[in-house]
Parts: sequence; structure tokens; C-alpha cells
Amino acid sequence: MKANSYADAVPMFRPVGKMFLLPLLLISLLIPSPVHAQHDPLQGLDAYIRQSMATWQVPGLAIAIVKDDKVVFIKGYGVREVGKPAPVDENTVFPLSSLTKAFTAAAVGILVDEGKLSWDDPVVKHLPWFQLPDPWVTRRVTLRDMLGHRVGGDLGNRYIAIATTIDRRESLRRLRYLEAVEPRFRSRSSYRNISFAAVGEVVEAVSGMSWEDFVRMRILEPLGMQSATTSNRELWDPENLQPCWLCEPPSPSVGFEDAQVQNIVLTHVLSEAGPRPIPWIGLGSHPSGSMSANLNDVAKWMRMQLAEGVYAGKRIVSAQSIEEMHTPQIPIQYDPYPLGPESGHFWAYGLGWSLTDYRARKVVMKGGGFDTFIAMMPEENLGVAVLTNLTWRPGHRRNHLRVALPFRIFDAYLGAPERDWSADLLAKAKTDAAQGEARMQKVEAQRVEGTHPSLPLEKYVGVYAHPVFGELKISKDEGNLVLRFTDGAAGDLRHWHYDLFALKWRDPATTGDFVVFTLGPTGEVGRLRIEFPPGGTGTTFTRTPSRPNVGE
Repeated sequence: MKANSYADAVPMFRPVGKMFLLPLLLISLLIPSPVHAQHDPLQGLDAYIRQSMATWQVPGLAIAIVKDDKVVFIKGYGVREVGKPAPVDENTVFPLSSLTKAFTAAAVGILVDEGKLSWDDPVVKHLPWFQLPDPWVTRRVTLRDMLGHRVGGDLGNRYIAIATTIDRRESLRRLRYLEAVEPRFRSRSSYRNISFAAVGEVVEAVSGMSWEDFVRMRILEPLGMQSATTSNRELWDPENLQPCWLCEPPSPSVGFEDAQVQNIVLTHVLSEAGPRPIPWIGLGSHPSGSMSANLNDVAKWMRMQLAEGVYAGKRIVSAQSIEEMHTPQIPIQYDPYPLGPESGHFWAYGLGWSLTDYRARKVVMKGGGFDTFIAMMPEENLGVAVLTNLTWRPGHRRNHLRVALPFRIFDAYLGAPERDWSADLLAKAKTDAAQGEARMQKVEAQRVEGTHPSLPLEKYVGVYAHPVFGELKISKDEGNLVLRFTDGAAGDLRHWHYDLFALKWRDPATTGDFVVFTLGPTGEVGRLRIEFPPGGTGTTFTRTPSRPNVGE
């Protein structure tokens, strides 16, 4: 028999005159309404950010929270440059660095939606001139491999990205001359910026538009990302940019006021005296890391990702392509962050994104340049973007505050126990820095004292060449050797032992490498090899015939 009322269904509460009203009234008074019981997930966040910034010595920070397709929190903190009062706000432009990679993946996704290519197209299908050191790998490497960091050492080593200013197409044409190193093709994940340069060339070949124009017209303009740019040269006079990753900074020093836009940050690195500013890198347009934008615009990008490709009612990219980008493509062999026993069961690269799980939810995230971070929890329709102006300098702790804040916010929205993410990740950063120092001490322990170079230093002076990097010069300056690439990257050499020298690059955000000289059959220097650690992965340069006045 079907109950006709709540009272019929629950006999103990059948009304007896007006007596039924009294228990209900008492119950309603004792049980708080859902509105009053609901916890504000943003409670205490403002104070936590300010306190954490002081602890981490972050000069400036901007943070946005997106929930259910709405920006529920957006705010700037601190200053654009230490020692100056100009504040950071939601319209302050930051370098996005490797956050650019997800835009490049989205560009490919749009072309996949249009049937113009496939994620699994071989690169040579669209770039017939593309060639890697291994012909077998050349024929098989796909866009999925490139976007998912599955190519590894078959794209050579890191020096092509940090020691030369040749443009991206020329860099790609020279890849065939590199030595393939570990890890080899599809054997394990290995982060390579140059792979996205190849994808950018494919975008141009297929669409008939440059990567820059395609991203601007098909992504940035539909999203209304008016502050976003694809090249640092749109924001700064080239004379105020550090020419390349390892080049000497311009002199005199550059302030944020020298930029071509008014509201912009200057990047900082930690020193013994605290944060100090360094110039932006002189990147041209590069699909791996040259974009910049303000927080308001980054929030629009995040909303589109969480809405499976839709923004303000407009379809930018299909839900299928968004899902493909957010799907693991290859495992990451280590745990980047300590998420706790209930989380981090897997770590993987997607297409332009990194992936893990946290409290039974998938997390889609990406960091840029050790100073920016986006983390999204699609099942909760929740995302957090953190932009800071403190980057990492080898030998110092990394800036994990950009990661701590999103996970603290995830906890708040999930109703999880409160955890001091800033303190936990600061401890990790200090441990990682100590381990790095221990590795350097291990290298130091292998140094052989009391040795000297085989030849007088003047005999090492000369021009050395490599088919990818071009020429570099070894000169002598105030009794020591100096290495300088033709494009401008430079470093100082100090004798280590035998014919091995420690190389300290003049870029303030970098430590160094080692250079070993090899003598030929006649007893003269024939080659040099830049490597790290001593005896590790490196690049060999061959000495060219003598030229007058070289390095003198």
C-alpha cells in the first residue's frame, strides 16, 4: 500500500492534533540550515597567501580560482619588482613559459577536429625535411610522441635549447647532426622543449598560418585574451632582453618600467641577499615557452579547459580533443610532489599537460619556468592558476609555493583535513636543494688535487665548431680561459684537474657544466666537450684551423 503522506510513511510522526508541530519545530531549531552550515572554502586564504609569500621570499604573485565556470577568486599580491612599490594585480603580465605547451597542443587539437591531421600522424608526413639522428625513429615519431615527451634523447641533449639563439626552424634542421642519447625513443618520459618547435612547424604546414597567427586567431582572440602575446619581443626592446638562456644579462640593469607595456613583472632569482631581478629571456615566438599573459586572461583559458573546449558559449576545441590532451600518454618515473598516501598513485604526461590523481580525482596541471602553475580538477569543475615572479636558480630551493596554493585550495573545496602545504613543500624544496648540493660534493670528491693542464693555457685558445651549435671561441682573459658562443652565451673556465675545467655560465640563473679538452696525435688540442657531470652526457666541438687574433 502506497503511503499518501510523510506521516503515513513514518508512523511515529503521525500528527496528533497540534502536537506534531512541536517536535518538528524543535528539530528545525536544532539542525542548522544548509546555508549556515556550509563552510567557506576561501576562508583564511588571503592571510595564508601573504604569510607564505614572506616565507618563500616571493616578491609578487597573482592567483585565480575557477569553480563551475565562474571566477570565484582573483587577486594580486606583492610587487612587480623588489625595491619598487608598483603592485601586482590581476592585469599584471607574467611570462607563462612552459604553460605555452598546452596552447600548442590545443592548436593541434583544433586541426584534428577539422580532419586536417591526426594525433598519430608521423611528423615527416607534414615536414618531409625533418630528420633525427636515427632514420628509424625519424620515420616513426608522431605528433603524439612530440606533445607527450616520448622522444627523449633522440632529440639530442639540452644544449640546443640553452646555448644558441638560432631560430626554431634552423634548430630543427640541425637535429640530424646531434648524437642520440638516453633515454631512447618511447622507452621512458624525457622532457624536451625542442619537440614543441617541431609541432609548431607542423601547425604552419597544415594550416597555412604561422604558429603565432594560428594561436592568436583560433585561440587567443575567441577567448578574449587581449593581454596574451607569443613572443617576449612584443613586450620588450630586444636590447633589454637577455639574448639566450646562458647569455650575459644586458648592462645597465633593466627595470619593469623599460617594458613596452605598463603593467608587467620582472623575474627574480634568489641570492644570498634575497630575491634579485633578472632580465626576461629574448625568446622569439616558440611553441614550447614564449607566451605571456595576465591572470584575467589565464582564467579564461582555464575556464575553457574545464568546460571541455567551450568558452562563453563558443566552441574553441572539441571535447574529444580536450580529453585526449588530458589523457596519460607516458608515465613519469618519479613523484614530483608528496601528495600523501591517498593520492599520487600515478604521474604521467598528457599532451601539453601533466597528470596525477588526488583524493580519487584526476588532476590536470602544468608548470612554467618554475614560477607559474595551473592545476585543475575536472570532476569538481575546479581550477587554480598561480603566477609568480620568482624562478629557480640551481643551488637554491625551487619555488613550490606555486604548487602549494592550488592543493590547499583543492583540500578546502573537498572538505579534506587542513594541511600546511606551504610548509610541507618548503621542506621538500630544502631537501631537494640539499640533495643537489650532495651531488655536487660527490663530484667535488672525485677531483684530483695537485694536477695541472697538459699545456699552457694559451694552447687551448682557439675556435671550435659543432654542426648544430656553430662556433664557439676559447679566449684568455686575466689569466683564465673564457668560453663564448658566437651567439653570445658565455662562461668562465676554472681548472678542475688534468684537462678538465669547470664552466660557470654567466647567466645568473644557472650554475654550470664541465669542459674537457682532448689532445690530438701531435700533442695539440683537437677537441673540447661540454658535459655534466664529468664523463656524463655532453656535446663535442672540433677545433678549426687557426685564425689570426682569435681570442686574444
